[in-house]
Formats: sequence, C-alpha cells, structure tokens
Amino acid sequence: MGRWLNSRRFHRTFGIYADGVSLKTARFPEGWPRRLVPYQNENTRGVTGYCLDPADLLVTKYLAHREKDLAFCEAVVRAGLVDVRTVATRIPTAPGTAEEHQTALARLQRHASKRHRSPPSLSR
Repeated sequence: MGRWLNSRRFHRTFGIYADGVSLKTARFPEGWPRRLVPYQNENTRGVTGYCLDPADLLVTKYLAHREKDLAFCEAVVRAGLVDVRTVATRIPTAPGTAEEHQTALARLQRHASKRHRSPPSLSR
C-alpha cells in the first residue's frame, strides 16, 4: 500500500500525495481516531480518505524527531496552521518517555517563538 500511495501514478490519479504509516511505528496522541478528518473530492472518485488532525500529525512528527519532520513542524507552526496549545496538550498523551515529551515540547516552544515576539505559554 505504501508504494502505491507514494507513487506518481497515485498522485496523477487522485491529485494528492500521501504517506501511509503503520499504526505500529507512529506514536499517536490519545483519542486520535475520533479526530480523523475525511478527505474526498472529484479526484478521489467517491472514495473517502481519512487524514490525521493537523495537531495530531505534528505530535507524531515531533516525537519521531527526524530532521525532515522537524522542518515540517516548524513550517506549519510558523505559518500558524495549527493551534500550538493543542499540540502541547496532546504531546504528553502519546506513547513515549517523559524525556521524549519534554524534548518535543521544547522544540514546539522554539518553533512557536519564531512566529511570535514572545512564545505563548504552553501550560494548560
């Protein structure tokens, strides 16, 4: 399935690019299935795809801690496409150690500070 999603043929057929992710490899925040966002248009030919809520997506990427994921997170946060407090609230609900959560929260805070003159408080 992953190769099909990443293929040029898939992109030409459906007009989108998608990465398939195993439930065993990504670390999703608590309650993520309830927040899936349906995606359907004329290019999907009646098929509905379900995408992660943007805040949930950022949680998984901050915890993955890969350079490409962190660059993506920074761009999304700086563009104001996600509520920083929502991401901060969900990070501790995902599988991981306290240290991983703190690292992810610190990275989020750093990214948020580049968008605002003073970083927003990430406390609840």
